[in-house]
Amino acid sequence: MYDHEDVTLESFIRPPLNVWHTMDDSELLWRASMEPRRHVYPFKRVPKLAFMFLTKGPLPFAPLWEMFFKGHEGLYSIYVHALPNYRSDFEKSSVFYRRYIPSCGMGEMSMCEAERRLLANALLDISNECFMGCADEEGPDGRGRYRNGMEPEITLSQWRKGSQCYFGKADVTETFLKNLPGAKACFYNDQKSPVCYLFARKFAPSALEPLLELAPKILGF
Repeated sequence: MYDHEDVTLESFIRPPLNVWHTMDDSELLWRASMEPRRHVYPFKRVPKLAFMFLTKGPLPFAPLWEMFFKGHEGLYSIYVHALPNYRSDFEKSSVFYRRYIPSCGMGEMSMCEAERRLLANALLDISNECFMGCADEEGPDGRGRYRNGMEPEITLSQWRKGSQCYFGKADVTETFLKNLPGAKACFYNDQKSPVCYLFARKFAPSALEPLLELAPKILGF
């Protein structure tokens, strides 16, 4: 017999603790397209920032991210896409525990397919409102990396890129971090803002140690 008292609004909107599922691309994208696109909800909704990690397997900077997320529970969501044969071994206390999503298939991984699955999984949680770290940039490192073969799935107007950095242990210094994009000028929607952010990627694994040492002083966590 069906017990209707066990079904609540919260049970419908609460995202699962484990993001693993068996949906293929067509099923996942169809499900993600059904999520509501509105600004008024009949319940208290706390907007969250979605963090999506694209990796071959382990996350060498997991300890740094653990420091970053500490104290902000309920304000973020995490999704990780790795190669099909990788199985993570994070402990239950980790923010990355059960946050690996199913890969895009058993064949060669396509970057676009993997990124699309990350975005689709993030859309399944209606509290996810912001996605950080992309920009429309002219020049060879921005729009220059777009290929016409990406159409019609991705057009040039939809193409975005992230910040480009590649530094090892010896290059990660206090001076370097202070000169990264976002460390000096603070803007939000092209307007000056009192809240600053700092974004960079492609650090060598050897950079973890100095980053952990400088994070409390420079990054504030």
